[in-house]
Amino acid sequence: MGYVSFGFEGGQHDTSEAIDKHVAFINLSLSFSGSRTLSPKEHVDWHNKLRTDQQSVFEIYHRQSILTADQFNMLPGFTNFHSVEKGTQLATINKTAISTDKKTTVFMPLYQSQGSDGFFLIREINPFFLWLSGVLRRIKFDHILPILPGVSWTNESKSVMRVNLKITRFFTKLFLHLLGYRSKTTDNQWLTVRSREAASRFKEYQKLNKSI
Repeated sequence: MGYVSFGFEGGQHDTSEAIDKHVAFINLSLSFSGSRTLSPKEHVDWHNKLRTDQQSVFEIYHRQSILTADQFNMLPGFTNFHSVEKGTQLATINKTAISTDKKTTVFMPLYQSQGSDGFFLIREINPFFLWLSGVLRRIKFDHILPILPGVSWTNESKSVMRVNLKITRFFTKLFLHLLGYRSKTTDNQWLTVRSREAASRFKEYQKLNKSI
């Protein structure tokens, strides 16, 4: 829908450390959004409560969903940011083994009795590609792509693009991801992607900032 959203994982919800992290996160979010003012000391104190040795940026590329009727069991011993080799069994679902098809990193393995997310698989993003993505989006590089054969817009707002993979073989989901697109539908020949930039509510946020 174009609105900015994000999640915060603070740890086991009933521990004092997790409570402190959530309080810190709320205070810093209010400060960064302009809703309240923190003193320099308060800012440093809250920030220090969130400091972690893990400073990398990761992308979630797989979510293991669990249906209400599923019997899901996570194998013991996995933790956040746990690196595993190809072929490692992670869990069973309805007595069927779930194993990795390549070397990867496990995030938020489910060891509770409730939840619809069994685990996530994540990969680290190179800072260079984050910088490159920002540059390409600012110059609206995607707007020149439809002049290429096999690429076209599917709507007047130019927010959905259709790509003939048999013609433009160099186009990949990862390349389009850099430009702010997410896969919508795909088959052996066609890839349809939707622009998150086109749906952005950036102008509304600009007006909001001026009113604070």
